[in-house]
Amino acid sequence: MSTNLIVVLSVLGAAALVGVFYFSHAIEKQRRQKALLIANLNDYVFRMQRLLDEIHEGYLPNELHLLLLNQLKKRVERLHKLASARDKYSKRLESVNSQINELQTRVKTPPPRLKTPEEANKLKLALQDLSKIIENLVRNSTIPPEEGNRHMQSVQFSYLEANIQYLMHTAQTAVQDDKPRLAVLNYEKALAEMAVVNTDGRYSESIAEVAELIQDLNNRATSQQTEKVDDEDNGSELNKAVENLIEDDHSWKKKYF
Repeated sequence: MSTNLIVVLSVLGAAALVGVFYFSHAIEKQRRQKALLIANLNDYVFRMQRLLDEIHEGYLPNELHLLLLNQLKKRVERLHKLASARDKYSKRLESVNSQINELQTRVKTPPPRLKTPEEANKLKLALQDLSKIIENLVRNSTIPPEEGNRHMQSVQFSYLEANIQYLMHTAQTAVQDDKPRLAVLNYEKALAEMAVVNTDGRYSESIAEVAELIQDLNNRATSQQTEKVDDEDNGSELNKAVENLIEDDHSWKKKYF
């Protein structure tokens, strides 16, 4: 075998090794990218479904609810194509389609009233996460800015309404517990929230009723404070009278004994 042939074969062998290396590297890179994409899609699907489960349907307009479900469906369909465990994502896709069909046919129910600070805070955090998702949809040009602003306003409106219900419930509980000042504080907070969302006049009657309740409670609190002061005055007068009697008794004893 000639020297030139040996050199050529060596070069070809080295080139083949380099080609195999780069090919295997490209395959591994593609595999890692696919795994990362699947992980990101799974994370998105999990967070979106968690939000839809946590936020009562009464806080979500049908248009926004359907938008979120379609975004969820889009990710699950991609997972179904990419992942090896297709049965798992087939069931999840059926679940999402079922939610979409149910949304288009069912009558929405109003959300339950918030009764604890924990419930109010949990809803607030969920709606904040939802706001971030809407912002990302606008940023990625999935929806136009006008639609994004409309959805953001509806999310904010939903939280304000939920907060009003919570403040009203807290105020009513304070009234039942005979704590008029605490009731007034919560009624005043509710009144401020009502003023924000009363653009269409839906809270005008409630605002008047709450203002009247606040006035009555302030009168009650003033009356209770007056009674307390009177009791303190009466108590001090009684104490003074007792002290005078004791001094008279001491004087009487000194005089006669």
